Amino acid sequence: MAQFLYSRVTFNDADMQASFVIRNRELFDCEFPCLPTGVNGTRRFIQYAIILENTGNTSAVFIPYHPDPIRIVYNLSNSSMDNIKSGYYNLSCVRDSRCSENWEKMNYFYCGYSGLTPGCKTIISHQEVCQWVDITGLEEFSQYNLSLSLVPGVLGQGIGQLDLTVHNFTIIPGALPSGELYTTKRLLVVETLILGPVFIFYGAMLLWLLQLPTYSTRSKLKNK
Repeated sequence: MAQFLYSRVTFNDADMQASFVIRNRELFDCEFPCLPTGVNGTRRFIQYAIILENTGNTSAVFIPYHPDPIRIVYNLSNSSMDNIKSGYYNLSCVRDSRCSENWEKMNYFYCGYSGLTPGCKTIISHQEVCQWVDITGLEEFSQYNLSLSLVPGVLGQGIGQLDLTVHNFTIIPGALPSGELYTTKRLLVVETLILGPVFIFYGAMLLWLLQLPTYSTRSKLKNK
């Protein structure tokens, strides 16, 4: 009897719930597609990872070379379910990030050719640009509820079947792990301390390689 083949791309609720942070970020003169033009200074964000998985038995393949294969719609409310903020953003890259033991990554899925192998997840870190809901200047609450849903992108979906149900997440700022409130300045200091020596090492190696022809030429002249 022939097996019925299907794909189902859905949120991994458990892993996503564990990714939420509320963070202050210092924005400089940069343009972000998810923020109004000219927004800068200190902004307060609810940040979270997007983790999608294919729970079907065949690959989900989206419209090739389309920049926005999936759109994510969000609705943020307080504990009384009063709406605070709503919006959407486009997810431009769906590919195999991590797979279960029974499946292997399909390396031909990439940002220009989005797809997801069964048993695999696509993981977009909460530190990525626009993985946030901007709550700057809004009233602070002891609890937030975030509803997320997947809808086909601008041109609709390809073979991949999306789970169109609404997924709900609870964010309690007081229950977040300690040390999760950072500013971008602090992050930049940490990144500089970690990455600085790495850049210095590779820079020195590059300079040494560039000078090799000079040393070779000098040696030839000496021998003459």
